Amino acid sequence: PSGECDAGFTCGGASSSATPDSAEPSGAYTGETCVDRGDASTNDLCPPGHWCGAGSDAPVACLPGTMSAAHGLTNASQCEPCAASFYCSDEATTVATKGCWPGYVCRGGDVYPSEKCPVGHFCAGNNSVPEPCAAGMYQNVTGQSECMACPASYYCEGEGTVQPEACPAGAWCPAETTRPYANLCPNGTFSDSLMLSAEAECTLCTPGFYCGEAGLTTPSGECDAGFTCGGASSSATPDSAEPSGAYTGETCVDRGDASTNDLCPPGHWCGAGSDAPVACLPGTMSAAHGLTNASQCEPCAASFYCSDEATTVATKGCWPGYVCRGGDVYPSEKCPVGHFCAGNNSVPEPCAAGMYQNVTGQSECMACPASYYCEGEGTVQPEACPAGAWCPAETTRPYANLCPNGTFSDSLMLSAEAECTLCTPGFYCGEAGLT
Repeated sequence: PSGECDAGFTCGGASSSATPDSAEPSGAYTGETCVDRGDASTNDLCPPGHWCGAGSDAPVACLPGTMSAAHGLTNASQCEPCAASFYCSDEATTVATKGCWPGYVCRGGDVYPSEKCPVGHFCAGNNSVPEPCAAGMYQNVTGQSECMACPASYYCEGEGTVQPEACPAGAWCPAETTRPYANLCPNGTFSDSLMLSAEAECTLCTPGFYCGEAGLTTPSGECDAGFTCGGASSSATPDSAEPSGAYTGETCVDRGDASTNDLCPPGHWCGAGSDAPVACLPGTMSAAHGLTNASQCEPCAASFYCSDEATTVATKGCWPGYVCRGGDVYPSEKCPVGHFCAGNNSVPEPCAAGMYQNVTGQSECMACPASYYCEGEGTVQPEACPAGAWCPAETTRPYANLCPNGTFSDSLMLSAEAECTLCTPGFYCGEAGLT
């Protein structure tokens, strides 16, 4: 022979050239090891997927994990690593076609996928690098093809989360939450607990307190005096804007009613931190809103009594025969003698002249009886008609009616002029009123 064939060529036998070339290199070799070392008729440029050193009698296949689409390689080092995102499990690979398995990373030169996708990432398939889990997702297991949704009560901030974090106090976290304070407990609520999953789990603001901003872990503070915070109040000074219609009747707020937040209603008072209005006591009343202490409840109006708590307007008139001077729970002061109390009395009325009353607790006076007189107002006991005069019923003065000329009377308690005595024979009676 003339000598060895050149590197990059294969001389299977009967070659007439050190650099044989079929002129159709692209079609000369395909598939796996494409040249039978025993085939003495193959003389050509070294095919893709192989290399041929000097004096080669057959191409040598590129090893698994390598590949080459080029002709004329002269040594094994010219076989390139298998392309990233693929694996090359066969020798003599020309083009990488086997995609990296889901859950694995093929960075290049892989015989089979062997590097599992790391935590915090996913590898859907054909991956040359792992993909980080998006915000709101996580992965805490290696070799996974997808990330898991961040569960409710947790948050997964930023990319590549391995382990979800517990939702902080003052916030709530539905599934796939991306930030710790993305969803705050709203005004009127708070939460001192971790791992809430829904807004409904936020705690309504404590009765007597207000929660004036979102995201609180404790209430903002006590409600102001003059207001009631029954629960879930977002203001220290809540006002329904319809105070006149908010409360009517007697004790009008159930202390267990967590929905009442308003200006303190009429008939009540509200100290600082009130969780419900406190009723004004019987005997007191108030038509005003916003009272801050019991002393601001006014005495029940004169002429009336206030037997119920939380009275706004006195409507129960004082009983006949009684006096209600103000602040009365029930009428208790009887109308005094010499007076009458017809009803709704703030002071007793004196009996008029010609009338009298000698019993307490009476609604009217009695007419002064005949033979007596009742002088002036407020007579308690009628006086006997004096000698020289006569007194019919309702007489107002002792000498209003005198026995006339020609008569006299030395007796008391005459009731009519006819009861006067005719002047004694042998005498004369020259003026009225003689005794």
